[in-house]
Amino acid sequence: MSKPTSYDLLLEITKSMNRLEDKLDAKIQDLAKRTDKNESKVDNLLGKIGVGVMMLSIFTAGLFNLVIEFFKKKA
Repeated sequence: MSKPTSYDLLLEITKSMNRLEDKLDAKIQDLAKRTDKNESKVDNLLGKIGVGVMMLSIFTAGLFNLVIEFFKKKA
């Protein structure tokens, strides 16, 4: 068997690097999908919290207005 040439060694290194890059790309894509799922859940939850806070502030403002009107009628 003959000794491998520099070209053969370079070709093997390139193939190995391509396989490694493919494995890393697959892992990074999996992590990106998982991150996107988590971010969408957090965004959905933040939207619901925002609506809840808005409803609570409307209720509080209305109640405060009723109390002020009650004291105005007494005076």
